[in-house]
Amino acid sequence: MRPLFAYGTLRRADRRRALLGAEYPAQPATLAGWERVALPGGYLSLRQRREGLVRGVVVALDPAGWAIADAWEEVPAYRRVEVLVTTAHGPARAQTYVCSGTDAPVVADDERDALLGDAALDAAIARFAPRAAALRAALQTAGSTRPKP
Repeated sequence: MRPLFAYGTLRRADRRRALLGAEYPAQPATLAGWERVALPGGYLSLRQRREGLVRGVVVALDPAGWAIADAWEEVPAYRRVEVLVTTAHGPARAQTYVCSGTDAPVVADDERDALLGDAALDAAIARFAPRAAALRAALQTAGSTRPKP
């Protein structure tokens, strides 16, 4: 299980469950030296800013969770970067997604999960759900066919 710092869609438990197809508990965390920015499509990204502070959550993802999160984030449009977050238990290393090509984004300093609106975001998650389920099933099948040590 590797930790993900989520600052948008995956912050809320109901959206995490709908998107990832399983329960992934989270704990509050902050990321210093970054700020949230809005992308033209209404989703969010991060960019470095010395005085910035982003509130989010840390979620421990298993391989299926990472595969689904990568597909949702359309990696390589977003890339994973390692960051140091602060949790109630102290500093922790995590990975987060940053969109490539955030040259002139608008700062998104409110608490919305995305700027395209809740109904549009929930509809996008619903459209993505069959792909997420197929990824999870494929990984579970692959894991069950591996020889036992």
